[in-house]
Amino acid sequence: MANGKIQLLGEFSAKSADGITLNIHGKREKELLAAIAIEQGRRVSRESLTARIWNRDDFQARKSLNTSLWRLRNSVREAKIDCDNWLETGQNYIRLRESNGPSVDITKINQGLSNYKKNALNLSTLVEIAELVKGTLTPELDTEWVEETRREVQKSSIAILYAVIDQLEFNEKAEPILEFAHQIIQFDPYEEQAWQASIKAHLFLGRTTQAQLCFNNLSEILQRDLGIEPSDETTSLFHFVPECNVSGSETTAIFKPQAKALATRINNLNHSLMLVIAELNNIESELKKNI
Repeated sequence: MANGKIQLLGEFSAKSADGITLNIHGKREKELLAAIAIEQGRRVSRESLTARIWNRDDFQARKSLNTSLWRLRNSVREAKIDCDNWLETGQNYIRLRESNGPSVDITKINQGLSNYKKNALNLSTLVEIAELVKGTLTPELDTEWVEETRREVQKSSIAILYAVIDQLEFNEKAEPILEFAHQIIQFDPYEEQAWQASIKAHLFLGRTTQAQLCFNNLSEILQRDLGIEPSDETTSLFHFVPECNVSGSETTAIFKPQAKALATRINNLNHSLMLVIAELNNIESELKKNI
């Protein structure tokens, strides 16, 4: 069982298992906790921490790191947490423990992505993990290393949101898709795949007006900012509009374009097979002439 919780996405917070909030007032202490929480379970060298947070690794930076670490440990103790359950410190490293340590949202998201790729997650667990995506990494921190890490964390956040959308589409659960797709669009309005998910969800629910509005908004953003039009794949979604109010297999085709792709492959194979058969017949005819 997790011994507390650290939330790095959206509003930064750290709490004990009993719900006591850690009072971490200093910016450096927040940066320190964020830096080791992102690497939960791994030893983070003191040299890399001073380089990230203080932009140098000299005597003064190492002294400042020790001061921030002392303040962080005090905050952990004041929240009635056994410091040794959270923090492991060595001469050259600091580590936020994973075993017996706090639950960290980013750690759970990365583990969720790994398990999803192994087909080891059910839909409810996947949704639970995706709901941890509450915003960008520690928006109140604006140092260079945070900005760089924020971009990498955002990729993982978007990936887990797409994973849950994919499973919701497979299970034909349209309504929740809209919320997760909206989150992706907030991260990056040029993520056309997220707009496609929204359009498909609206069409599946029979909301052609909202689907058209999504398409129009996407078109405006792409044209205004990038000077391009939506892809053919996005435009082709509206081929389903006449069918969107029909129940049954025709409507579910909106969420299952792979069925159309498979049908195309079968047709192509049939065509190729017919060409092979025709060529075999020609060879047979030539052989008969020469016998």
